Amino acid sequence: MSSDDKYKAGRKKRQARRKTPLSLRMLRLYFQTVGRFLPGIAVNTAYRLWFQTRRFSEPARELRWLNGARQDVVEHAYGPLAVNVWEGGPTVLLVHGWNGRGSQMGSFAQPLADRGYRVVAFDLPAHGRSPGNSTDIFKAVETLEAIGDTYGPIHGVIAHSFGVMVTTLALREGLEIHRFAAISPPNSLHWLVERFETILNIPAPTHHALVQRIEANYGKDIWDKVALNKIARGLNIPALIVHDDHDYDVAWEQGKTLADAWPGAVFIKTTGLGHRRILRDRAVIHEVVEFIDNN
Repeated sequence: MSSDDKYKAGRKKRQARRKTPLSLRMLRLYFQTVGRFLPGIAVNTAYRLWFQTRRFSEPARELRWLNGARQDVVEHAYGPLAVNVWEGGPTVLLVHGWNGRGSQMGSFAQPLADRGYRVVAFDLPAHGRSPGNSTDIFKAVETLEAIGDTYGPIHGVIAHSFGVMVTTLALREGLEIHRFAAISPPNSLHWLVERFETILNIPAPTHHALVQRIEANYGKDIWDKVALNKIARGLNIPALIVHDDHDYDVAWEQGKTLADAWPGAVFIKTTGLGHRRILRDRAVIHEVVEFIDNN
C-alpha cells in the first residue's frame, strides 16, 4: 500500500469514528424535506447560513505565537478589528480564511520578524476577536484595504483559503503589494457554493433559489467578479501558490487553476498536510518566507 493509500485509509477510519454533529444532521434533514418542496422558505435559511461565521478557540501554539506581538485595534464601519503586530521594517500582512483568525497565521510571524519585517495579522469582521456573527467577501475586502491604509505601505501578503480570495479582489481594487503567497485557495465563488450545498445536502430547487437570491443582491455578474483566475490574468505581482493534494476542504485543483492563470506564478503541491496543518509545516513556512523575502 502506497503512502497516499495509507493516508486515505487512515482518514476514512478517523471519519468513521467521528459522528456527524446532530446540528448538521438536522440541517440536512431540513433541506431534504422543506428544501425539496418549499424552496422559497428553505432558501432563507441557506442564505443566512452562507454568511454566518463560527468561532473556534485558539490552541496553545497560537497563543505562544502571539507572545511577541502587540495587540492593536483598528476602528472600522463594520466594527473594531482585532490586530496583532510584530514590530519591524517593511510590512507583511497575514490574512486568514473563513472561520479562521489572525493567530492561525502566526507561524509565519517570527520567521519574518527575524528577517526585519513588521508582521500584521488581523481578524476579519465576525472572526476571531473582531465582533459580529456574519460577513461577506466584499466587507472583508474593505477591511483589508483599511488595514493596508493603517499599516502600509505593504511589502507582501500571505493569505490562506478565503483570505486568498479577499486579497485577490483587493488587488483588483488597487491594493499595492510587491509579493503574494497564497495557500490553499479556492478559485471561484461557484465552486464554494457547490461545496456548501454538498455539505448541507441542499436539493436542486433550493439551489436554484439560492443562486437567484445571490444574483439579486450582488448582481448576475457576481460569478465573474469572484473568479480569481479571471482576475489573476490582469495582475503582474509575483505570486507563490501552495496547495496540498490531501486538502479535503478545498481541492488542490482549485489552487492549480489559479496558478495556471496567474502570470509567472510558482505552484507548489505538498502532500499529507491537509487544509490547515499546511500553515505550520516547516518546509512550507520556509518556502513562503523565502519567497516574501526575495526582493
